[in-house]
Amino acid sequence: MPAWVQCALCKTEVEVDLTTNESNPYAAPYAAQASLECKKCVAAAKARQKLEVERTPAPKPVATVSGQLNTGSSVEIIPGLFMGDAATASLPDALRSLGVTHIVNATTEIPTFYQKEFDYLRVPVEDSSGGCIYNFFENARLFIVDARSKIKNGKVLVHCQAGRSRSAAIVLAYLTKDHNLSLKEACILLKAKCPVLSSNRGFLRDLMKWEREIYDSNSITITELKSLLSSS
Repeated sequence: MPAWVQCALCKTEVEVDLTTNESNPYAAPYAAQASLECKKCVAAAKARQKLEVERTPAPKPVATVSGQLNTGSSVEIIPGLFMGDAATASLPDALRSLGVTHIVNATTEIPTFYQKEFDYLRVPVEDSSGGCIYNFFENARLFIVDARSKIKNGKVLVHCQAGRSRSAAIVLAYLTKDHNLSLKEACILLKAKCPVLSSNRGFLRDLMKWEREIYDSNSITITELKSLLSSS
């Protein structure tokens, strides 16, 4: 079923196939969240990213959960769910070494590099107190649930620019709703896996609102949440 949706970046209309079937069960919900990008924006974003890479010294190689050395940084939060940065998302060898099949790109600025090889969901939110990430929690978690289902048996990378803020909020929303954890328990788990975190106050409010929607109460104060979601 062809339809027109807005490009997530330039807001021009893009024709897409929203047919919902076994191979594409969440086509309509994902498109409704403006997760698609037009070819012009993808090309421009890749050009900007290439220029930034040329101007920026390569990060030091770090050990991934597989024990191999790759440029970029990622950590496996639970089996089959990784959280990482833009560097990891830009390196196909790093993604393959982790066994990644699906990628949540929680940025407005980083392109979806390898759409022919990996399934993507764009979460176009700015990392600022004014950015509302709450509206994207449900579709992001559905994407992760679908990817990690027994049928697909996939592995998911959730990334933003630095792998500390937007990606952390999405991972916490997923853990809270789909693993029966309180927000406090999810934060403790994430902090143990990834000590270097940083989240703005707007995202903290969104996470607390999300927990109240699930459990009708909060397990943590915003002050405690801010303390947990900050670098140690």
